[in-house]
Amino acid sequence: MTNKGLVVDYRALDEHQQVDTCSRCHARRFPVSLNDRYDHSFLDGFMPELVDEGFYYADGQMLDEVFNYGSFLQAKMYAKGVVCTTCHDSHTLKLRRPGNLLCASCHQPDPPTFAYPTLKAKNYDSRDHHFHKDDSIGAECVNCHIPPTTYMVNDPRHDHSFLIPRPDLSLQWGAPNACAKAGCHPDQEKKAATEYNQWLVEAMGKWYGVEWKNRPSITGIMTMARRGDPVAQIPLSQVISDPEKPAIVRATSAELLGQYGGSSLALVIQQLLDASPLVRVGAVCGLATLPNSQKPKLLDSIRKEVQKARSIP
Repeated sequence: MTNKGLVVDYRALDEHQQVDTCSRCHARRFPVSLNDRYDHSFLDGFMPELVDEGFYYADGQMLDEVFNYGSFLQAKMYAKGVVCTTCHDSHTLKLRRPGNLLCASCHQPDPPTFAYPTLKAKNYDSRDHHFHKDDSIGAECVNCHIPPTTYMVNDPRHDHSFLIPRPDLSLQWGAPNACAKAGCHPDQEKKAATEYNQWLVEAMGKWYGVEWKNRPSITGIMTMARRGDPVAQIPLSQVISDPEKPAIVRATSAELLGQYGGSSLALVIQQLLDASPLVRVGAVCGLATLPNSQKPKLLDSIRKEVQKARSIP
C-alpha cells in the first residue's frame, strides 16, 4: 500500500515552523524553487511579499490580498509562540471558541502563564478595557485589534498584526485605524476624516491617558522611506539593528535603506550575514542601487563567509 502518512512530523517542529507550514497557502508569495518540499523550510521554496507599498499600509496592516502570514509575522503573539492552531482548527479553519471567548482564553484575570509567561492578568473583556456597551460592535476584540477587510466583494479577512487602534497615526501619516471603520460611529462618519480622527484621539485620550500614543510604530519610518526622505535613514538603521523587531520589518527596512547608498548601503550589506533568512533576502533586495558588476563578487564573498562559519565546530 502507498504510504499516506504525514510528510511533516508536527511534534518535531517549533512554533514558527508550524506557522510556516500553513504559510505555503496562506501567504502572498512567489516560488523560488521548482521542488518545494513540506519537510523543508517555507523560505527554501517561497519568498513572501515584504511590507511593501501597495501590499501593506505603512504601519504594517494588510492593504492588498496578502493572506495573513505577513501581518502575523509582525505580531507580538507570533514572537511569543502563538501558532495558527492556537485559534483555528487545522482542517476546518473554524475558530476554537466563539467571539471574545477565544481571546479571553489567554487574555484574562488568570492567564495561562505556563504556556505564555509574559501574559498580564487583566479582565480585557470588560468595559474597563474597551469602554463600549457589552455585546456591541466595539466590545468585540477582533473589531478593534484585527479589523477585517473585504476582498473580492464577499471575502472578509482579518488583519493578523494585532495592533491597537491608532487614530493619532491616521492624523499624522494617513494610516487606517479600526475605530474609523464604517458602521462603528455613524454620527461621526458624516464629518471630514481629519475631524473624525481627532474626535477618536480625544476619546482614547480620556480612556487610556497618553500611554497608547507612546507605543513605537513603524508608520512614520516606512512612510518617509517610501518617499525617499533622508530623515528615514537613522530610524531605518535602528530597526535593522534591533533583533527584537520582527524579521519581516527588518527585511523591509533593509530593502528600503539601500536606496540611500554610502554608509547605509554598508549596513545593508552587513545584513547579508543575519541569522534570519528573511532579513538576508531583504538585504539582497536593498542592493538594487549597487552596480550590477559588483553584486556577483559581493554575494560570492558572503556565501564563502557563511560556508566557513558553518564549517567551524
